Amino acid sequence: MKRVWGVVILLTIYGSLYPFNFTLENFPEHLLSHFAGTWNDRVIQGDLLANIIIFIPYGLVGWYVFNHSPRLRLLVILGSGFALGMGLQILQYYLPSRYPSIVDGWSNTFGVLLGCLFAWGVSSWQSARDVPLNLSLIAPITLLLFWFGVRLMPFIPFFRWKQIEISLRPIYQNPQINPLTFLSGVVAWSAVFYILDKLFNGLRKRTMFYIVFGCFMLETLIIYNYLHLSDVLGALGGIGAWLLIKRSQKPESVIFVTMVTYIIINGLSPFKLAIVQQDFHWIPFTGFIAGSVFFNIVTFFGKFFFYGSAVWFGVQSGMRWRNVTLTIAAITMLIELAQIYLVQHVPEVTDPLLVVLISWVLHETGRTRLGFSRPQAVA
Repeated sequence: MKRVWGVVILLTIYGSLYPFNFTLENFPEHLLSHFAGTWNDRVIQGDLLANIIIFIPYGLVGWYVFNHSPRLRLLVILGSGFALGMGLQILQYYLPSRYPSIVDGWSNTFGVLLGCLFAWGVSSWQSARDVPLNLSLIAPITLLLFWFGVRLMPFIPFFRWKQIEISLRPIYQNPQINPLTFLSGVVAWSAVFYILDKLFNGLRKRTMFYIVFGCFMLETLIIYNYLHLSDVLGALGGIGAWLLIKRSQKPESVIFVTMVTYIIINGLSPFKLAIVQQDFHWIPFTGFIAGSVFFNIVTFFGKFFFYGSAVWFGVQSGMRWRNVTLTIAAITMLIELAQIYLVQHVPEVTDPLLVVLISWVLHETGRTRLGFSRPQAVA
């Protein structure tokens, strides 16, 4: 876990200080007083949410690095996270493309706190029920969290009937089916049901419908979250696909193939050649750091889920960790190279690196091959 935490810290620093064009121009004379005065600056909701989410892994992973008492562990991680967040904000004074704010620093600290509290809650639940930490469960549970993160972004509920009506407008005002969205739903939900089936030693049909219905009900309460007909049909297709896949001798292999197929189709869609070739970006995460913060977070969550699932299901189907990593990384690299000649894509080196990084994290956090008994199904 120490190495994983180290990578989390490096990625946090990278994302906070990119593009590293440091300069001393327009530098405030009284830095600390100017920094403290940013408390009253206008807060952009998307940036606030991003600053919280980015630092959650720092607290979550850091919790499992130290062996101190919970209170001391919380103090150490929260204190170091506060220093890191505020320090990065101050360093952004040297970056002309950045806007340092003390509010962002406190948002980072709150993200660290959320990560710690989540890990603390899991640890307390395990201790209360005398449940040993099964490292093999970390990978599939992480994949579930990222998928439901895609569905429930930006995690801000608004309990009004008007919000539900706005969220459902795409279904009754413009009921169109997007083939790619439908396919992603079928592939993703079938993988989700496989994981839940293994975690709970079986799922009944009605339980799968309850899960989908509950997820969609939560989506209608989340601001800026819109439910489309393709989402609903994709989830129903995922239920049907899993009921068929589970009958096969190796459902893991089937889901692995569907994951890879979706990654290829999604990477090349809409299969239209560009008039002018695009430049290939060799600087990692160029596409993520630029543009809409909200959209980039959703995109990252989606890539983590699909790339992570492809690697994990490849391992579950019997492939060696190194082989499946190289295979998926090579496929994504070929897709990125093909995107030079395609429209609506940003060809870059990020995705192959993401595959390697995600695979390494899954490998570091424990054995990724599960062995479950199946005594009875969940009602």
